[in-house]
Amino acid sequence: MISYHVHFSPKAGVSDTQLIETCHVFLQQLKDCYKIHSYRLIQITNSASFQGLPRFQLIVDYTSQKQLDDSFEFMKNGDRIKIPPHGHIMEMVSDFKVSFSQDV
Repeated sequence: MISYHVHFSPKAGVSDTQLIETCHVFLQQLKDCYKIHSYRLIQITNSASFQGLPRFQLIVDYTSQKQLDDSFEFMKNGDRIKIPPHGHIMEMVSDFKVSFSQDV
């Protein structure tokens, strides 16, 4: 399993509920058209010793590097990155950090 990790916080004036709902709509659309395998949206409730940690983490799972590559290409085509719902999410978040991982 290949995973795409996104850490982020809502911008000032954006409610957690609004951000969470928009993320679920977007991610379910990707799941329904088989662009992702699964996802988990996590709200950080206690950052413990990592005070700079953004308030949310999204983990998107892909069955293979090919599925990840195809999904990213899908998002680039037709400017899907800029249009809703992804475009709305980008306008709603700050502290945006990305990483990738692989099950071992």
